[in-house]
Amino acid sequence: MTNPILDFFGFSYLPFSKILSTRQIFPSTAYKEAFAQLEYGIPVEDIMLLSGPVGCGKSVVLNAVIQALDTNHYIPIYVRGNNLTEVELYKNILCGLDHQPPYFSGAAKRLFYRVVPELSKQPTIFIDDAQEMKDSALLALKSMVNFGSDSQHRITFVLWPTRAQSDPQALPFPRPQTAYPPVLPYERHEPSGNLRLHRPPHH
Repeated sequence: MTNPILDFFGFSYLPFSKILSTRQIFPSTAYKEAFAQLEYGIPVEDIMLLSGPVGCGKSVVLNAVIQALDTNHYIPIYVRGNNLTEVELYKNILCGLDHQPPYFSGAAKRLFYRVVPELSKQPTIFIDDAQEMKDSALLALKSMVNFGSDSQHRITFVLWPTRAQSDPQALPFPRPQTAYPPVLPYERHEPSGNLRLHRPPHH
């Protein structure tokens, strides 16, 4: 069976796959700015939201950030947000931390709050299709970064919605969890979009 793409362009093989390696990414100004903001934010921010239209480069930037994280200091965990409930979020994170999640939701939550403070590395949770998460899971994020009176930063959530009109206002965050820094124009030779990084304000 012939490959129509190879035949049309006269290629003997596909020069790239759907998932680009960091060596194949063109380091545009906007890409470098978005990468730098995420790289700076992960060690200090609890929740960040990267938004923009489909095709503007959110996944490209985030995959590059995940690959660049120092695994001596961070534990990157990728989670799909499709119909993700609060309990499933806790259990997905526990699995990513190599802990068998308990069956009952209360036990899973207790294990999460016991395990995370004891870690020598910071879990960094990347949630794809964040707009598809159940409201209960989104609203649980605020409590999941709060470890009582301990003010030490212990975990970061990076969310990116992937629908055509990625609007942070459409996500049921408590209002203090949404901030709007300047827009980062993502430079491309294809139809361009806007890449936005949102950080919750500190109180």
